[in-house]
Amino acid sequence: MSGERATRPRSSLVERWSRAPSEVDPLTWLAGNRLPLAFALLVPLTASVSLAPATGGVVDVLGQLLAVVLMAAACVTVHSFALPLRGRFSRTRTLIPVGIAVAATVLSAANPTGSGTAAALMPLESWWAPLGFAFVIGALVPYTSIRASLAVGAVASVTSGFAAALAYPDTHWPLTTTIAIALAPVVIATSGAIAFQWQVVTRISRWSESDAPAVVSGHLLQERARLAAVRAELAEVSSRVSEFLTNVADRAEVTAGDSARAAALAAEIRTELVERSNETWLQSVARGRPVTVIDPDHLADVMSERQRASVHALILTVLDSPEVEYPHVLVELRREHDEAIAVAITIDAGLAEGRRIMLLAPHYLSLRAAADDLHWKGGETIRMRFRV
Repeated sequence: MSGERATRPRSSLVERWSRAPSEVDPLTWLAGNRLPLAFALLVPLTASVSLAPATGGVVDVLGQLLAVVLMAAACVTVHSFALPLRGRFSRTRTLIPVGIAVAATVLSAANPTGSGTAAALMPLESWWAPLGFAFVIGALVPYTSIRASLAVGAVASVTSGFAAALAYPDTHWPLTTTIAIALAPVVIATSGAIAFQWQVVTRISRWSESDAPAVVSGHLLQERARLAAVRAELAEVSSRVSEFLTNVADRAEVTAGDSARAAALAAEIRTELVERSNETWLQSVARGRPVTVIDPDHLADVMSERQRASVHALILTVLDSPEVEYPHVLVELRREHDEAIAVAITIDAGLAEGRRIMLLAPHYLSLRAAADDLHWKGGETIRMRFRV
């Protein structure tokens, strides 16, 4: 066990900086699914506090109201992109809400419909736009990596600093102080996002790399599984042979037909046992169940014990769940150019989205810990792809 732990590759620092919390911990993903909507509600709430004492007519604050709508729309866009049916949160999905937030910040600073910039409506310390951009950063936290948060924070800092210098050129503070006041919410939000992402990714990665204590060794468990399979095979063969011998014993004589039947039965059992001995563990699990296995090269036997346990538990959860009426699982294995094994699992569960996610989320986490490059695509038909 110690040798296995010493040789097991651990996640590098670069990997931890490039992985989002939603990629390593589906529970964070589920809990944060409605988080962007909460930030979308905070945007108009905080903006109203800033705009309530503002002087001027409706036209003067119209630009601010449009900016508020845009900033809230950025958070709603994050929520839309983060829905399980949409699949993985890509780089483009990060750029779109950030671009909307940039436009909202510049629009708020310029205030084109009013008689002046944002300085004519509210003091710098009450300007809501940098705090709104901070809410957008918070909405992106569960779905972006540390590297992405640094990039988003840099864009937000440059935008907020430039917009503050544009809107508040004549304050009683120096320009650097003006920019620092505008950057404070963005810097705090970026720092909090990075701290949260680092903690989640690091803790889950360490947990997945550690060896869970076991009362029984993996080798002994494997031998027990083999013994159980052999006993099942022998019990089935014994029942067929016993029925034949009982009939012969009842007649108290052996006829020519019995000899022919015995030879045919022996050949049939021998052929069946040879065929079953050539099956992989995955094909044995699929026998008699609504599971289709495409594995012509018997690659399933290359999977480690943890990977086998994760896949087996996932299949049994779908097939044995009383909530799934007509389940079907398709498992396909193929070898790639770098000699790694690509595994694709397609599940037709026939469940509502929430029930489906809660049923499979623990197994998603287990597979994430045991396999590499796991991708999940939701919908009525769930698809998982990973490499071993």
